[in-house]
Amino acid sequence: MPSIWPGRRTPSHSIPSTKRLRAEVADWGPSRCGFWNPRGIDMRVALISPPFLPNFCRSQRWPVVNRTRAQRYPDWLAYAAGVAIQAGFEVELRDFIAEEASLADVAKWCGEWKPGLLVLDATTPSIYNDVECARLCKAASPETHVALVGPHVSVYPRETLLEAKGAVDSIARGEYDFTIRDLAAALAGGTGLETVEGITFRTAAGEIVENRARAPIENLDEIPVPPWHFFDVKKYRNNTYLYPFLDQISGRGCPNRCTFCQWPQVMHGRRYRYCSPERVVREMVEDFERYPIQEVFFEDDTLTTFRPRLRQICELILQQKRRMIWSCNSRVDWADLDLMKLM
Repeated sequence: MPSIWPGRRTPSHSIPSTKRLRAEVADWGPSRCGFWNPRGIDMRVALISPPFLPNFCRSQRWPVVNRTRAQRYPDWLAYAAGVAIQAGFEVELRDFIAEEASLADVAKWCGEWKPGLLVLDATTPSIYNDVECARLCKAASPETHVALVGPHVSVYPRETLLEAKGAVDSIARGEYDFTIRDLAAALAGGTGLETVEGITFRTAAGEIVENRARAPIENLDEIPVPPWHFFDVKKYRNNTYLYPFLDQISGRGCPNRCTFCQWPQVMHGRRYRYCSPERVVREMVEDFERYPIQEVFFEDDTLTTFRPRLRQICELILQQKRRMIWSCNSRVDWADLDLMKLM
């Protein structure tokens, strides 16, 4: 098997990170899926996109530095952060690439904030850098449990733990919204990690244990609206969207096998699961009301996969009688002229 560990690249920029307010989210209620935090256990959970190259986009389908200097949101981390907040944990969500921070900045912040659980997004191009960030954070806060998420570590969880040499405690494989919540609850409650679905972890004796896979989330309405207030929307840009913009994920999974796209094959599967039309439009309206944005981009792999639902979404948008510009991913063989006119 060819090496999965690309050459190390270290960012040269170094701008101090800034403090963020703790998220305050109302009217979300407890999740109906799995165990959460019924006793309100005190636990700090940090989810971060570690520093790497300027304008590196971890969250897109092919992690890369875009030639147009596009900067994308770490939207998968944002949705998982919403679940952790909903469960009652104290949460920090940081995009250290957009903040132009250095690895030293992140280690310093981790040593000061001392999260009980630190979640790092990792990709193949940045994996050496991401493991190094984990190592520095572990040195700055030895009691912190460090977990990695993302497509690379989902495919190579055991290899990643071996390569990390103790800097990484666990891997959350595949779709990780509820996995991170349950991992935080297990760490806070001292119940052990053997019952947390979807993780591969290293025991105190150095043994690597792979728990059973977590089933895909069927009812995506259970996932809260992401806490976008952790980010400065003016730091994110894409030449094909109006500025500023926000992402929205209304469905996960895709039946297509596009060679450039890693998400269906590695993270979310080929079966399209989706939010209800009412939830989609409610989230969209809230985004336009809360943030100074010009456009919402639907980050679904192929929004037109289930056309009856999309027609309902379009009709509900028209009922709002307000200016809400949006765009999406699709394919010419998954749309028709009447639908595109309605869109």
